[in-house]
Amino acid sequence: MKNMTKKIELMMVCFLFVLLGQNVFAANCDCVDEATTGIYQAECLALVALYTSTNGAGWTDSTNWNTDTACNTWFGVTTVGMNVTMLVMNDNNLTGPLPLEINNLPELKHLRFPRSNLTGDIPPINNLTKLVVLHLTGNKLTALPIDLSTLSNIVTFNVSANQLTNGIPTTISGMTNLKNLFLYANNLNGSIPDSLTNLLNLARISLHSNNLTGGIPAFTQTTITEINLRSNQLEDTIPASLAGLPNLEQLYLNDNDLSGPIPEFSAADCKLDDYSDSNTPMDLRWNNLTKATDPTDAFLKSVQVGGDYMATQGPGNNAIGDLNADGALDLGDVIIGLQFLSEYLYDPGVASAEEIAAGYPVSGVDVDNGSLPYGRLGMEEVSYIMEKLGGKRARMKTNTYKHYHRFFKYYDFLNDKFE
Repeated sequence: MKNMTKKIELMMVCFLFVLLGQNVFAANCDCVDEATTGIYQAECLALVALYTSTNGAGWTDSTNWNTDTACNTWFGVTTVGMNVTMLVMNDNNLTGPLPLEINNLPELKHLRFPRSNLTGDIPPINNLTKLVVLHLTGNKLTALPIDLSTLSNIVTFNVSANQLTNGIPTTISGMTNLKNLFLYANNLNGSIPDSLTNLLNLARISLHSNNLTGGIPAFTQTTITEINLRSNQLEDTIPASLAGLPNLEQLYLNDNDLSGPIPEFSAADCKLDDYSDSNTPMDLRWNNLTKATDPTDAFLKSVQVGGDYMATQGPGNNAIGDLNADGALDLGDVIIGLQFLSEYLYDPGVASAEEIAAGYPVSGVDVDNGSLPYGRLGMEEVSYIMEKLGGKRARMKTNTYKHYHRFFKYYDFLNDKFE
């Protein structure tokens, strides 16, 4: 009987060994034996710090991490000689802040931890001078490093869809080989550094859905194919230089506070009409722009989302929020502002386009249950909507990035009409 019990216990131990993996029985790595780890001790310690700081035990895949094994057998780690050259862990549930020791990997070329739960500020990375790709999209990081001036080899810098709240560091001008700059869907403030115009290899700029202010830099780089600055608070005019970018395929400037004349875009001077992956390579809606002159107007209508770029221009052009003779506010005048909230706050099936145009009668407002009315709005209804939406600013901003911005752009205007 005792022998049988011992056999069962032995079988259970073997089962657990197979089920949980040999890491359970391996000693934690102290990084002292470089012959075993295969890399310099300082770099090994940086990896262990990463494992500890981001709850390595909870990663989706942590094969061999923090064990006395060769570091190039650790999941996501690539080495060349005695150095770590790549850290690639996609969708791996890294949870917590990046450690300061990440800056102790001088030969690192790829740092890719997209779609995890990284938090806090990105620590200094000024020693990562060989870095080519930084890909940290889809985390909860809160600030960019201040010093980016030494990252002259970086080609792709992607920290999109995080919670960044600082500005874009002017030291980004040191990224002389940068081609792809993706910082969209954050809460970045301040202006877009003019120094970006000095990055001669820049091809794609995507800074949309932030809180950026000021003007648009006068980009002249012939390498640029995409500029996406929509859903910010950018002001001033559209630089004339954008119309002369010969390889420009996509231009999205909608939902800003841009004003003045539209530069003379044409098929001969850009590739907006050649963009094969979309029928809508340009969007200038929801600004304060004035109508372009012919033949620019005809060209813009051929490449603009929805064709008509003027119907949505704000106060000063087709003024959103004009009063009717009876003192009511026609939702036909403000519907563009509310449309940015449509898929989140009301059911677009409530009324057809024909009914909207005809002035769909308002029977009530039910913002709490996700419904906004169509048709003509009176003073009480507009006030009620503003009150309800005003209390939801923070939640809406978190859930929809800047999609709430269009309504509140006219918030003060509406208040003036309906105090």
